[in-house]
Amino acid sequence: MKKFTLLTLIIAFSAALSMQSFAQTTLYESGFDEMTAGEYFVLNEGSGFWTTWSDEPGTTEDAFVSDAQSSSPDNSVEVVGTVTDLLFLCGNKTSGKYQIDFKYYIVAGNGGYFNLQHFETPGTEWAVEVYFGAAESGYATIGGTDYGFDFNADEWFQISNIIDLDNDLAQLYIDGVMVHEWPFHYQASGTSGTLQLGGVNLYAGAITGESPHYYFDDFTFIELVAGSVSPIIDVNDSPIIEILEEGEITMLEREMGNLGEDDLNYEIVSTYDLNDKSSTGGTNYNYKDYPGKNREVYAKHNPNPTIQPNAEREEVLRYDDGVNSDAIGNDADQIWRVAARFPSELVQPFIGMEIYQMEVYINDLSLSHTAQVYGMGSFITPGPQMDDLLYEQDFEPNAASWNTITFDEPVIIDGQDIWVGYMFDKPGGVFTAGTDAGPANANGDWLSHGTNLGWSHLAPDLDYNWNIAAYLQGELAPQWLYVSPEEGTLMQDETVMLEISLDAAELTESGYVGKINIRNNDPLNELVTILVQLVVIVDVNENPTNEYIMVYPNPTTDLLRISNNNGMIDHITLTNSVGQIVVNEVVNAPNVKVDMSNLPKGVYFATIETANGTATQKVIVE
Repeated sequence: MKKFTLLTLIIAFSAALSMQSFAQTTLYESGFDEMTAGEYFVLNEGSGFWTTWSDEPGTTEDAFVSDAQSSSPDNSVEVVGTVTDLLFLCGNKTSGKYQIDFKYYIVAGNGGYFNLQHFETPGTEWAVEVYFGAAESGYATIGGTDYGFDFNADEWFQISNIIDLDNDLAQLYIDGVMVHEWPFHYQASGTSGTLQLGGVNLYAGAITGESPHYYFDDFTFIELVAGSVSPIIDVNDSPIIEILEEGEITMLEREMGNLGEDDLNYEIVSTYDLNDKSSTGGTNYNYKDYPGKNREVYAKHNPNPTIQPNAEREEVLRYDDGVNSDAIGNDADQIWRVAARFPSELVQPFIGMEIYQMEVYINDLSLSHTAQVYGMGSFITPGPQMDDLLYEQDFEPNAASWNTITFDEPVIIDGQDIWVGYMFDKPGGVFTAGTDAGPANANGDWLSHGTNLGWSHLAPDLDYNWNIAAYLQGELAPQWLYVSPEEGTLMQDETVMLEISLDAAELTESGYVGKINIRNNDPLNELVTILVQLVVIVDVNENPTNEYIMVYPNPTTDLLRISNNNGMIDHITLTNSVGQIVVNEVVNAPNVKVDMSNLPKGVYFATIETANGTATQKVIVE
């Protein structure tokens, strides 16, 4: 185990750190000497800081601990070949100042590589890419520009990254010499990006035409200046259960606050349980996106624009203009996902309808193609993940043409954001995904290289929208759940009163289930869901059954009695607050006793069927 003393840091970086307050905390430190040479590194390291690009420790992406080279006794980690791909997770830091140090040993005649990521979800944004060449020179790609440096092969040398998130400033040092200083929100490819520290990617990469082979050792992650406390959402997420008469409207309130120091940003989306029939049935893929130049994409212009035959159809979600103008690709074998995002405010007028068909323009055929529809996705990390997948279906397209995919099982619009697109297994040099001529809509050009990787935009480099259209059919569902405000920002200790409106004006006698989805930037609780169950009954003067049905005692602790003084009770059901049936009994008698002693405390709904109609009564078990 190696330790870097305060004196060493001052000597190495006196110019950069002379004004630094050294009230620092070492978050991670290891020289890997406690590990065993020959074992998988990530699989056995155990700190929780390390994973692999696809989160698959113990596979070919993992590296091996080695005693062939070491900066100090006894071990290091060897990176060689073409698929080793390690991630050190920094926690998506948004404030504070940090130092990430490690040592490299580049084997003579070979190259090396590492990058910093703005997000822990890999492939979302590369903050900087650093290449080490076989000629003992290298460069750091920052903001679209390369900055050169020299190093010695077959020797250990120090790499230090200083990231000051509070002042949007980063510095890269190689053996104590500063390579460059820049605003950390820059990406490797340009000057727009996210001011956030996600992780370090140590990949078996090298300058084009060279082979990677290097060792790393003495890895430390230091908090030089503590960051502020992340936002902490504080809201009661217990279910809301209400009984309203037809046409009735009620207003409820819930307070929401921010217990953290950073601002809490939030948006609220109401969704409805509409008996979603979504499912999956697509292809498994094995490719992944490799960092470096392979992730660059470019357009293949179509000199003969192709107009979509059905571009004038109604009830369509799309951002392109219905004309194919280009296709996008690159020289790497990769899994690509392309998608258009349709936010909740855009799909709200279509709640209850179903996406039953997609149309896409396919230029070159890939090895396989899968239509996909995703749900809401993350509030913090751009784009949906595989956990958000609502539906997928393989399809076999025709090249250089528009292709229609009719879903075997339509996807219901329930009010949440919808991402519509497709995934394809793309050989190098193939241009599969068609686009219009632009300009790009911010939601029409999403791209991900891989099945579990981050999302980014084609724009501004390629200012186009994907040729993707989603067609809707079916009837609209009544909307009865409204929350105000729908979005906002709360500073530390600030609160807001959420006004929740339940409107039965367009509802008939039945039970309805919805959700209040509070999306926010609390890193530990970015989605708070409040279940809302509404039971709508007819006015007692319109339903004579309610005049004679007696449900008692209510509340109850053990035995519930139900009596009909006007005839027989045919059938009763008892449902809990989430709509699950806990009692289902044929009665055929004027009176019935229901044993409630084994039921958890809470609110239930008794539905009593008689010859005269149906009555619903809220029952409380204490």
